[in-house]
Amino acid sequence: MNKPVSKAQQTSDSQQVDSLGFLVHEVARSFTNAYATLMSPLGLTRPQARVIAYLRRFPGITQIELCEYIGVGRMAMSGLIDRMESKGLVKRVDDPADGRVKRIFHTREARKMRPDIDHAIATLTTRSIADISARDLRTVMRALRSINDNLLELVEESRSEV
Repeated sequence: MNKPVSKAQQTSDSQQVDSLGFLVHEVARSFTNAYATLMSPLGLTRPQARVIAYLRRFPGITQIELCEYIGVGRMAMSGLIDRMESKGLVKRVDDPADGRVKRIFHTREARKMRPDIDHAIATLTTRSIADISARDLRTVMRALRSINDNLLELVEESRSEV
């Protein structure tokens, strides 16, 4: 049988969740700022570096798919791709099955940046987890995955209720 939860416990739990959300946001912001700082000497903005990273994983994805991965609107992505294309970092290719669709590929110029980008990411990763034991890191990763899964489930449930 579940024991009733006291008002003090409810408040404490709520404060922990608020603190968790705040901390996750602050860590994400710090991570993002550090990422941008490390990409800047390479001549890349944070969004440009993210596009290159996604194109490495998913060469030839559509511009719309790229919007979804990066979390920006179509107009913003179009401008971003335009700027990257003018720098010789990406190219748009007509989809052979549907000429209205543009597939995005990174170029040789972007591929030449890979060692520098990888070094910057390794630096970011190493510095961000300094002084954290392997065991603690595994626990944090497992907890963050679980939190993310729970939040995705909450969003899906909320959408299906509408």
